Amino acid sequence: MSRSPAIAAAALSVVGDQSPDECLEQLTAGGPCDISPALWNDIKALCD
Repeated sequence: MSRSPAIAAAALSVVGDQSPDECLEQLTAGGPCDISPALWNDIKALCD
């Protein structure tokens, strides 16, 4: 599983004007990505 897209999406969400889910969707649109749901939930909780 890859953590990099999740961390990048969280960072973009903090500095931008989009939700973490929107940023992750944009980052992973180019190909397959496997992110742990538990990790993603923890990251989203920190972004709120």
